[in-house]
Amino acid sequence: MALDGSLGCLAAVLLPHTCDSMQELAGIWRLVVPGVEVFTLVEPFAVESPHAQAYLQQELRGLADRLRERLGREITDESLRESLALYNRIRQARARIDGLRHRLSALDAWAALAAAWLLPPEDYLEAAGQLTNTLQDAEPRAGGRPQLLLAGSVIDDPLIPALIDELGGQVVGDDLCNGMRDADVLASESGDPWTALAMRLLRRGACPAKHAPSRPLGQRLADLAGRTRAQGVVQVLVKFCDPHAFEAVPAIQTLSSAGCPQLLLEVEAGSGRAQVRTRLQAFLELLTGGL
Repeated sequence: MALDGSLGCLAAVLLPHTCDSMQELAGIWRLVVPGVEVFTLVEPFAVESPHAQAYLQQELRGLADRLRERLGREITDESLRESLALYNRIRQARARIDGLRHRLSALDAWAALAAAWLLPPEDYLEAAGQLTNTLQDAEPRAGGRPQLLLAGSVIDDPLIPALIDELGGQVVGDDLCNGMRDADVLASESGDPWTALAMRLLRRGACPAKHAPSRPLGQRLADLAGRTRAQGVVQVLVKFCDPHAFEAVPAIQTLSSAGCPQLLLEVEAGSGRAQVRTRLQAFLELLTGGL
């Protein structure tokens, strides 16, 4: 999009250092889109380290200094506190939609939650509020559908939720990078806002690119499956995403020990619809006793 001019309005892009692919993307941006400022943020890998909070606060303040120097944007304690409150409201709005999934198709729920990453925050709050009001008066979807939990990195294509709808499934929860994983922890709106921001980032559900030994992915998925009464877990693994691939193995073992059926669905850009459909269909038939 940057190369074809679709992002001509950008003054800068911020890329976090999560995995090797994202780290190298910053270098690619600087090389091929030289007119756009590139900022990076290196969060701690060991998020449970006693030094993680102090390090992350220093990184965040350093980023704020670079934004001021290069873009002329001052970030004060008060403006940061206001932003924390705004994004808390967005996470709460998404949580309300998440709680109404039984009245939404898998595709509509995916779109409604992912829109928070695409719309200006105030616009999203207004749209999410209208949707929630509408859903509260709507009838739940027909019962008898296999209840699924979606997990993985980013689902940025409607293929998988659309196929789940087509095959008669129902998504009752998710643990996705662009889903609800980021919404389970709110930032404190009192005290030092830099501390509040750092603590929220460290306490949220850990991405497999981070090391959080007391919060393993498998146990988190098993707990979420239990809370949502999911009958099965679909782990969406984007091909060549090493952190998620490594973490998928112990997660499979934990889910198996908990007696939770699961499907490891490997996809890549341009994955054929027929192949993905066949694997999802077989898994749903397994859950309903069709195999």
